[in-house]
Amino acid sequence: DAQFGLGNVYIRQGQLAAAEAAYRAAVNSNPNMSSAHLNLGVVYYQMEQLSKAEEEFSAVLRLAPNDAQALYLMAAVRIQGKQYAEAEKLLNQAKLAQPDLAEVYYGLGALYKLQGKKAEAIAAFEKFLSLGTAQDPNAEDAARAELKSLK
Repeated sequence: DAQFGLGNVYIRQGQLAAAEAAYRAAVNSNPNMSSAHLNLGVVYYQMEQLSKAEEEFSAVLRLAPNDAQALYLMAAVRIQGKQYAEAEKLLNQAKLAQPDLAEVYYGLGALYKLQGKKAEAIAAFEKFLSLGTAQDPNAEDAARAELKSLK
């Protein structure tokens, strides 16, 4: 879909409002396009509109219940809402669905740190780093900083 591609261009340029409009048009054109729902959810998450992000990630999970990226992102929403048990459940589901998705381990590290589970946090951040770079280029530096503060 052309609108989806346009949304990808806008999001890379940091134009969140334009990306939102393009992804919304893609979703309206094809409500079963899980990638458009996922990216729209990411835009909402970045705009700190967590309830809208949750709606879009839920739409993805209705279409593809084992989508590891959507599970991870829904867990991020849950962490923001301090729903730690639900976040951990979602992250573990994502890990089962795609064991090599680095972001899952970063999420687990952050969650365990918030819960005061130091050893688990260290192991998760180390696993994240062992898997290589994630989609967020700043995440590797952040994980190293988290490990330094935990050790």
